[in-house]
Amino acid sequence: FIDFFNETTYAGYWKLVSDTQKNGEYNIVGSMDHPRYTFQEGFLSTGLAPEDGLWCSFHFTPGNYEDPANTPSREMVHGELVSNFLSPFKIRDTGEGWKFLQKYSFKESTQYKKDFTHGNLLNRPQSALSRQMSMDAIKCATDNTRLESILSYAAGGQYILENNREDNLHRFRLILLGIRAHVLRYMGASRF
Repeated sequence: FIDFFNETTYAGYWKLVSDTQKNGEYNIVGSMDHPRYTFQEGFLSTGLAPEDGLWCSFHFTPGNYEDPANTPSREMVHGELVSNFLSPFKIRDTGEGWKFLQKYSFKESTQYKKDFTHGNLLNRPQSALSRQMSMDAIKCATDNTRLESILSYAAGGQYILENNREDNLHRFRLILLGIRAHVLRYMGASRF
């Protein structure tokens, strides 16, 4: 559903309601007045969509930087056998893109030069963030405390945790792992 959740189709104020009704009305247990959409398409056009920032986080997660302290190693995340099979993490020099533009199409213009100063935002396979996200996904799959912590921040999260707790945690675990897999797929598949 991530790649289809756009403002054009699903715009509105969202309410999480329980099955029980009070005086003929649903019991609202959570609401979201300004939802963030995960697909970059708005009423005006794709380029002017309000959800473009969130779109990036689901497809182009930053990773073109050295490992920060305490980042899990590749062996820690994937095991030694798989880690040795995977291509190693490499930082990409994004300055080459600027040289290419200067040479072939933007000899006189510098309006795009600033875009190449954000090279650490480039998505890279086996990056520190992808490894950290993989470890957290494993924790989410095996630790209800982690899931409960995340749900406690959600609209209606407390109600979800107090009603049908085990079933809701099971469903949330699957949804969260699907979303994480969506992001990690792009991080692992990117060869740019």
